[in-house]
Amino acid sequence: MGCVGGRAQGSMEYLFMIAVTLVIALVVVSYLSRSVENIPDSQVTAPWLDPESMTSFNTSDMYFNYSVWVEPAGTGIYRVVYRLTAKETLNNVRVQATLKCERQPRYIDTRYLSVIEHYDTIPRGWYVSNYWTPLEPGDFPCGVEFNVWVG
Repeated sequence: MGCVGGRAQGSMEYLFMIAVTLVIALVVVSYLSRSVENIPDSQVTAPWLDPESMTSFNTSDMYFNYSVWVEPAGTGIYRVVYRLTAKETLNNVRVQATLKCERQPRYIDTRYLSVIEHYDTIPRGWYVSNYWTPLEPGDFPCGVEFNVWVG
């Protein structure tokens, strides 16, 4: 009779090991699926711009035409402006734009250097636009990094 109890205990240990393995597998799959959701569908980085040498940048990907430029915003003050124009109607769009400057702009709180916008629908030809202001000549060069999630 001692043998029967030993086999039952071995079976229980075996089932416990299978259960633990399944739980670990579920945790890993859940983590990986959340990580994949955070990978943008598109990434674009505008190169360093400044008011004197390179004042604008244009490019495109499968979703948007990207334009970034520097424009005067007063005497000795500038702003970096961006516009993303949709190439087709897009649904469930999230756009993150991050301003990166050689020197941290004094007038912009660091929480406002990254803008995240979410749209249910963006019609073809419609645009997402924003700007950072004011920037002094000593803040430049500056660039903008875009991350776009669609769908």
